[in-house]
Amino acid sequence: MLEQSVVDMRRGMGEMAQARYKEASDSFAKAVIKNSKDPLPYLLLGAALYWTGQVDSAVSEYKEALRLDPKNAMAYQLLGIASGWKGDVSQAQEYFLTANALDPNKADTHMNLGSTYAVQLKLDKALEHFRRAVELAPREPLYQYQLGTLYEAMGRDEQAETSFKKALRLFPYYEDAQLSLGALYEKLGQPQDALKYYKKAVRTKPGDYVARLRYAFLLLREGDIPQAREVLEEAFSITRFKSDGLALNAVYRASGSGADAFREEIQEFKDSLEKVS
Repeated sequence: MLEQSVVDMRRGMGEMAQARYKEASDSFAKAVIKNSKDPLPYLLLGAALYWTGQVDSAVSEYKEALRLDPKNAMAYQLLGIASGWKGDVSQAQEYFLTANALDPNKADTHMNLGSTYAVQLKLDKALEHFRRAVELAPREPLYQYQLGTLYEAMGRDEQAETSFKKALRLFPYYEDAQLSLGALYEKLGQPQDALKYYKKAVRTKPGDYVARLRYAFLLLREGDIPQAREVLEEAFSITRFKSDGLALNAVYRASGSGADAFREEIQEFKDSLEKVS
């Protein structure tokens, strides 16, 4: 039975990797039945249920794992994530603190714990844990990026720039880091550097209308109207019949006009959307 449980868990993990969470939960449930004394199948089942949106059921599985192993750091970590999803930051923080006390060398626990402090605007405490996460996992681009966003929130722009660039060295196609670095340079009054990273962000993710608008509006401010027009017109072919494309079209075509013209453009595009099956 134990060997069969391992087979079910392996199957479930393969299904999780393919985002087949319902099938994964079925596989992990079978593993629980075949090895009900091991906390791991319960944790895996809980994780699969969480990703199917069954958060309360996931919590029940995590707590069952804790009943079997009261010092299971991963169970507390997953309970913290579930509490955070529910919006209970204080409860999430308690779970992350317990997980960190049980296993102080897990980078993701430090990052999650730091995030709860950041939400509470306890930025110095958040920084302590973000830095520790980066120390434990220096090649994780997400942690470098998150550290950069925290530095920027604290007004430490030079350190934010360094962290964003580290994230991009680790993952050159990290669109969020490209966009954040562009916005940082724009704030610092370095438009050419900002344009370079906005351009990269648009190339990385052509459908990101936020990046595209920031890029186009900065081009307009710099007087490069033809390039700004090209950036916006490209967006029409990407999101023409979606709400984002509607907004881009309306902004572009009604620019420089009054509110009435703006409303007319929006109505025109709404009418065109209704003709699309």
